[in-house]
Amino acid sequence: MTGYSRGGGIINALSELVLSDETFPINSDDVFVYTFEAPRAIEKNNVKKYKNVFNIVNSADIVTHLLPENFGFYRHGVDVEIFSDKVDELLSDLNENIVLPKFISNNENFKNQTDFPVYLFNTLTNYDADANYTLKSREDYAAHYQDAIKYFIKTANSLNSSSRSEIMGAFLENNLNFYMVLAAKDGLYEFLLPFLEKDGIAFDSEELRENCNTISNFIKHPALPLLLQIPLYKNDFVRCIYMHSPETIYVLLKNM
Repeated sequence: MTGYSRGGGIINALSELVLSDETFPINSDDVFVYTFEAPRAIEKNNVKKYKNVFNIVNSADIVTHLLPENFGFYRHGVDVEIFSDKVDELLSDLNENIVLPKFISNNENFKNQTDFPVYLFNTLTNYDADANYTLKSREDYAAHYQDAIKYFIKTANSLNSSSRSEIMGAFLENNLNFYMVLAAKDGLYEFLLPFLEKDGIAFDSEELRENCNTISNFIKHPALPLLLQIPLYKNDFVRCIYMHSPETIYVLLKNM
């Protein structure tokens, strides 16, 4: 059994159902599971260290740090780390047109690329300056942000791929002033509205506005300590995104 990204998380969860089922028609010793860049999907108390479940993990990839470990989530089986400092060279050998943003180390918080996603999630999930927006636990996430994020994922999947690319580009390429506009009331709503209208997406205006303002509160509160240092962290965040690409995983596996 195998899966990549979200599919890897699903397969990792499925492995327990198969390996713990004595009526399954294949002996558990003959079942092997390989996941690639899987998020964490298993609560700590339920995790099983199966010897025939292997999670191929590039720890510089932001997806492999979801759901956050400090929320109590893990993967069944054994994690196999594949990150290499030669990733830029390896990608260049695959295709000379693939150029990643340069990694910028901050020795106060992180020294290498695999440290950065940990720093990113620790900063977000340690926020407790305002109880209305805190993100210290999975319960906080569910209470404050989960519904809005689910809404946004559903909405994003309705957009044309060109619109999604343009939105992602705006988030990755702009500066602090852009995020401050989004953090203001109705700022994100006014940014997204033209994309929805252009693509002919039906939506409830008040529902969109409400969910936009919830995400704006996320930008204004838990995410603010990171956004204030965009010039320093921007390259590293973009690298985290690129580290999830199939090309990156391919060259790292080939390197092994």
